[in-house]
Amino acid sequence: MLVNFAKTQYILGAGSTISGKLKQTRQIAVKQGRVWLTVEGQNTDFWLQAGEVVQVPAHRLLVIEAQQEASEIAICFSALNSSADSQWMAKAVAPAALAA
Repeated sequence: MLVNFAKTQYILGAGSTISGKLKQTRQIAVKQGRVWLTVEGQNTDFWLQAGEVVQVPAHRLLVIEAQQEASEIAICFSALNSSADSQWMAKAVAPAALAA
C-alpha cells in the first residue's frame, strides 16, 4: 500500500507492506514486532525489531514489511534533520548576545 506517511504510527499485519516517501528526514521506530525496511538509493536493507530505530532521508522511496507477526512502527522527528536544521537550531537556542 502506498502511503504519504502523514500519520505518526502504523500497525501492519503479518506480511503486509507499506511504501511511500517522507517529506523530511525522520526516524522509523519499531514499537512491536519485526520489520524489513529498504530505502531507495541505499546499498543495505534493515531488519528492525521492537526497540530499534533507524534514521531515513527525505524524498526517497521506503518499503516497510511486517514479518511473521503484526508490527507497529512510529514515524518520529529526527534530532537533526539536516545541516541547515542544525544551524538553525544552534541559532535558535543561542543567547541573543551570542547570536549577533
